[in-house]
Amino acid sequence: MSKLPLDKGRVSQKLQTRQQILNAVKSLMKTKRKISLEDVAQKAKISRATIYRYFSNVELLVTEASLDIHHIAPIELAESTRGKDLVDSIKQIQSYYNNLAHQHENA
Repeated sequence: MSKLPLDKGRVSQKLQTRQQILNAVKSLMKTKRKISLEDVAQKAKISRATIYRYFSNVELLVTEASLDIHHIAPIELAESTRGKDLVDSIKQIQSYYNNLAHQHENA
């Protein structure tokens, strides 16, 4: 079976960069009360400009990192459907996101 489109080139690189940013924020959340973009850039070893390409402000970044702690990364979710029938794959992904939304309904 061929690789998923998420495994290829630029898309994969973007997903990795995004995850690198989120991982830096999650790490900083363990030790700092107030997180700045400078802190994140330094921890992730990327520029502030790169962070702005993915997240428009610190509040959104911290919120996304908080949610990221409690969910499966899209690439992992896609991998979990590898080899399954398309309809079953779509049902599995839809079910996962429906459950996630239900669990965080008040957020």
